[in-house]
Amino acid sequence: VGFLILIIIIILINIGSEGLEGSYSAREIFENTDSYSALLYGSFAGGLFAAGFYLIQPTQDGSLVAPSPAVLLAMVDPRPRAEGAEGPKPLLTLSQSADAFVNGMKNLLPAITVLVLAFTIKDTVNQCATDRLFTETFTENGSASTFPTIVFVISAILSFCTGTSWGTIGIMFPLVSVAAWELADGDVDLFTVSLSQILSGAIFGDHSSLISDTTILSSIGAGCKIGNHVWTQFPYAVWGALFAILLGTLPAGGGANAGVMLGVGGVILCIVTVLVAAPVVSPSGRYDVFTTLYMRLTPSSALNKLQEKTIAHASGVKADRESGTVNPMDGDKVQSVDISM
Repeated sequence: VGFLILIIIIILINIGSEGLEGSYSAREIFENTDSYSALLYGSFAGGLFAAGFYLIQPTQDGSLVAPSPAVLLAMVDPRPRAEGAEGPKPLLTLSQSADAFVNGMKNLLPAITVLVLAFTIKDTVNQCATDRLFTETFTENGSASTFPTIVFVISAILSFCTGTSWGTIGIMFPLVSVAAWELADGDVDLFTVSLSQILSGAIFGDHSSLISDTTILSSIGAGCKIGNHVWTQFPYAVWGALFAILLGTLPAGGGANAGVMLGVGGVILCIVTVLVAAPVVSPSGRYDVFTTLYMRLTPSSALNKLQEKTIAHASGVKADRESGTVNPMDGDKVQSVDISM
């Protein structure tokens, strides 16, 4: 990761310096650079670096060994070894690294497709002058106090439908910027809050969408179904969005200090979360409010079974503590609970 960041910064500076004459500042360099090319070349360089790292990382008998000079020489030694003897070999050969690179691109293809389509929508919106229609509609009929909330909701819906926060940001900024400036009427704080809701709404929709690139990659990495991944995090995303609106966008649109509301909202969010949440291993086996509501609407034998196992586990831990057979510091480890369904 460090190499990737370093090489991207070097490429950004190199591209940004081209065409500039005389002395120039860092700001001028980054204004003149091409981030797309830097990310492209940096990612490719990062892939080559990873392939080289795997090539010189030796393994023997299924375990990693230190890449000492003797081990590295043994890896490239062409002489035949004794029958049954296995010498050190690379963690991944160049051929295996290339296959992994191609397979990784295959897994990323759906996310890349969604992103390309989102940027296509962005260009279409700009060409159709939709920003002018948006500005006229909200400056004539909209209210400055509710505008940040409206921007948040629209960004969230758009991000949820397209599955990309980057694409939503690219679409919404040209639409919102002029309207926000007109409605703010010189109020820089209101203008800033309105634009910031593009980012907030885009992130919310991206976390909640079934076709989000991050959702797809997270599901692949966790080895679970996309639907299961979405439904396990959706209540938490809605929970955060609710507090963002009630203690963020609405008060800020009404003139409240954004910094004060951020602090107050954070404290209230923590207090309410403690009240509605439940311990991972509760002696009563109770679930949090969201799961309890779900079980009332949709009875689940699997969740009932897990609840019974949690109660049994908590009772066993309590008995072991009283008898002194376990360390009290180790008694509540989650991994000791059998949650097989």
